[in-house]
Amino acid sequence: MRLNKSEVIAKVRSLVERIIEDSDIFLVDIEAHGTVNNAYIRVFVDTPNRITIDQCVYVSRELKKYLDMDNSIGNYTLEVSSPGGRKRRY
Repeated sequence: MRLNKSEVIAKVRSLVERIIEDSDIFLVDIEAHGTVNNAYIRVFVDTPNRITIDQCVYVSRELKKYLDMDNSIGNYTLEVSSPGGRKRRY
């Protein structure tokens, strides 16, 4: 069974919160685009003192482990970045 976009976002939110719970990293936003079986997931994280690339890599690797074990999302592309990496939409 594959999840819909709102379920993907809820699942990713739950996993990210678990990954970052004992750190100063906080979740800013999650976006999911594409189809349910070919999702593009963007996770925006930050810290009070600007997030580092190593912290983004850590969140990305841990999240990928959980997503791959669960497999309820299907095929996906994952991007974890700072809110400064967010593109403006007009």
